[in-house]
Amino acid sequence: MRMAEFPKVVKVGQTRATIYKTPSHGCDSFTVVWYEGAVRKRKAFAVLVDAEVHANSKVECLSKGEAKILHLSGEER
Repeated sequence: MRMAEFPKVVKVGQTRATIYKTPSHGCDSFTVVWYEGAVRKRKAFAVLVDAEVHANSKVECLSKGEAKILHLSGEER
């Protein structure tokens, strides 16, 4: 079985998220890093598959312009 190479980059167009292997207390964990605008965001996972799913989801949403930006309804505006 081939070991995954880190860091892993998940990319759609120019949008990307990076998965780092970040050992913690003797156990493997994985950190997903992405940017929303100029702000660096991170989220840690115990399982690589969960980190990959999150990274893919973030990249898809951000590439479509669906970043978590304040969304106001017509009345709120």
